[in-house]
Amino acid sequence: MIVKPLRNIVLFILLTCVINFSIFSQTAAINKQIDEAIDQKNSEQIADILVKNKKSRSYKDYEAHILKRARELLISNELDFAAQISLVVIDNNLDNFDAVALYTSIDTAIKERDAKLKAEEERRQIEEMRVMANTAKEQKQIKKEYQTISNTSSGETVYLDTDYNTHYLPLSWAVNVGMADLALYTDPREVGGKFGFSSFGNVYFHSEDYIIGGDYFLDTMLFNFGGDAEEEQHLDTTVNLTFGYSHESIIRNFYFRLGFLGYFSNKPEMSFVPTPFFSPTLGIAYRDIEIGNVLAELSADYYLGHLFYDEMRMAMDFSLNFSLILADYDKADIGVNFGVRDAIFLMNEGLQNQLKLIISIGVINND
Repeated sequence: MIVKPLRNIVLFILLTCVINFSIFSQTAAINKQIDEAIDQKNSEQIADILVKNKKSRSYKDYEAHILKRARELLISNELDFAAQISLVVIDNNLDNFDAVALYTSIDTAIKERDAKLKAEEERRQIEEMRVMANTAKEQKQIKKEYQTISNTSSGETVYLDTDYNTHYLPLSWAVNVGMADLALYTDPREVGGKFGFSSFGNVYFHSEDYIIGGDYFLDTMLFNFGGDAEEEQHLDTTVNLTFGYSHESIIRNFYFRLGFLGYFSNKPEMSFVPTPFFSPTLGIAYRDIEIGNVLAELSADYYLGHLFYDEMRMAMDFSLNFSLILADYDKADIGVNFGVRDAIFLMNEGLQNQLKLIISIGVINND
């Protein structure tokens, strides 16, 4: 009689264990599915799992497991997905106050994070604007203080200090050939015109501290008109070599000049100035005056050789040249030159003025 009730108790215990084990196994399997969905960041799959197991005895366990994983995501700063899976639990069970509280905490953390990111982005944009403003200001200042020259082939930009150096090549040069050399000679004996040809040019070396180089001038008056032109023609030739020097400590483009001049005539007896006339020259010049695409220069030279001629009291010349650039090439430029050269010879008999207008074509490299 006692054995039968004992057997029933044992059977009940065994049945309970089997049922609990089955429930445990099912719960573990569902939790594993939930973990896989969370690892894959798939909130829709988590929602499907909860819907399918809505009537399961372990449903609350599933929700608890999801909320546990949401807290882990919160700790690892994966706020957005933590909020998504917490909201999935709330959508399926509005009475889960733990889920509501957790979602509220996560939402607050998200807002704080977004506000911080927004503030950082605003600071970054302000800094970018400040840098851009400073850069624009610096570029504007650079344009004031430096001359920019661009290499058309490489696109490279070179900045030159406009306080002194306006060249980026160490050597500049020019060669001009006169197409027309018109002269007006005036002296106490006559006023007459002359026509001839000329050539002139220069070459200069540019360093950071100084510029040194030289100029040459050669012209020949071939034809006379007016004055004694009808009586007899005679040739006048001028040869002038001059060295120039400019230093950074002096005015930019201001040069000291030292040279030698020779003045010849094929008929000395017809020349008002004694020929041949040789003289060292001492002078000054102001070069590389840029006016748009026009390059100007002026100079004045004193002929010290007059001291060695009794009949000559003083001699000097002035010149002014304008070079208009017609074509700008990489290696050199082509331009036309308009020049005025005035030589003055003060003799015992009076003053002779040799005023010349020179029109020439030139090849120039002044970069």
